[in-house]
Amino acid sequence: MVLVKNVITSWYGFLYKLVFFEVINIHRSYRYKEYEKSFRNPANNKLLLEDSVEYIPSPYYFLSLLVKKLEKIEGAVIDVGCGSGRALRYFERIYQESGKYIGLDIDREILSSAKSLKQKNNSQIEYIEEDATNFKFPKETRLIYLFNPFGKKTMSMVVNRIVQSSKKFTGEVFIAYVSPVHFELFESSFEKIYSNINKSRKGIIIYRLLK
Repeated sequence: MVLVKNVITSWYGFLYKLVFFEVINIHRSYRYKEYEKSFRNPANNKLLLEDSVEYIPSPYYFLSLLVKKLEKIEGAVIDVGCGSGRALRYFERIYQESGKYIGLDIDREILSSAKSLKQKNNSQIEYIEEDATNFKFPKETRLIYLFNPFGKKTMSMVVNRIVQSSKKFTGEVFIAYVSPVHFELFESSFEKIYSNINKSRKGIIIYRLLK
């Protein structure tokens, strides 16, 4: 009960919209068993366990808000800390065949569930079990999605990785950061193009990577 209370109060200000979008998409949550492995830390990676965050599926409200702001994406969409793949399935459905979809996660168990769902639904999403701090972002990267995937130390390393990759990107790259707990890490090398967050740093910020 304490955990549920903390989750609800942490999204203060967005609660009604969050609940509404979850309710109208409840058939998808049920179909893909999106909450089956929620509220857990990655069990197979001791190296990053101390800097990991409990897994919760990305709120449909913020996914909807994001695609309204970025109506068309042609290139690779990368979900860092993809979990069961909710965000990528949503992007694939909206953006359709505009590019490729890649999900990164270090939790082998939850990633296996995502791969199983991919086979059942003829999805083109590619799921990769890899440390995001070592991931080589493809040159066609257009959108990097982050839903508070880990602590400040690891987030800082991932941000540096993105900046270091900027020269090889062939087009504009956007970063969507939901529940932006460590948004100060994006104060340099990124341009904020949209922000909707509350005092508890809950909400969404969209950045454009500067080159």
